[in-house]
Amino acid sequence: MSPLTVACVLRSGGIYSEEWVYALKRGLSRYMPGRYRDPLSPPEPGTWTLRCLTDSKALGHMAIPLRHGWHGWWSKIELFRPGLFGTRVLYLDLDTLVVGDLTEVAALDVPFAMLSDFYRPEVAESGVMAWRPSPQTEAIYERFCEGPPRLIARYRGDGRFIREHVAHERLQDLVPGQIVSLKVHAKGGPPDGAALFFGHGTPRLNTRAAGWAHREWMSLSREAA
Repeated sequence: MSPLTVACVLRSGGIYSEEWVYALKRGLSRYMPGRYRDPLSPPEPGTWTLRCLTDSKALGHMAIPLRHGWHGWWSKIELFRPGLFGTRVLYLDLDTLVVGDLTEVAALDVPFAMLSDFYRPEVAESGVMAWRPSPQTEAIYERFCEGPPRLIARYRGDGRFIREHVAHERLQDLVPGQIVSLKVHAKGGPPDGAALFFGHGTPRLNTRAAGWAHREWMSLSREAA
């Protein structure tokens, strides 16, 4: 398997903190195939690492500094900065819970793939994405840089902007049954064969209202502390 970078984004001042990054890393370490590599080590076949685009100074070598002051989810556009990643990329929102074998997810090698919305499957969203860095993915960032205030006012969110500026496949078609919604598919517990549980909204994983997912997240958070 070619080397993989798992990416996430954390901008301070919101509902997420470094705790969420470390919990995500712990879940990945349980279920990711291959060997974890230090973020500053050269990528080698069969290895993976976790990098976080952030304005936090508390994430050590995992951190990649954000360059822009784009608020909220718009910071995700920086994932497509030219030259940022030299490997395949798997992006995960911080409210993604890892609870199963990631072998097939980690092996995804596609130009670009997005998550199908769980309520409106015809709509592609950016909570989970996979891609090979290319001029096509870098163009997402470059086009956004042409006028961030104008584009933020025009588009409802980063997902809409991304899907309208790059050809994409759908992750649920590529790895059926392995990326599911906590609210739609797993209120009572994880269905068989699922690997990634996408939180998308409330209840948050760090609240008791999330039930079994909260207990799982708390175990990852405590281990990571």
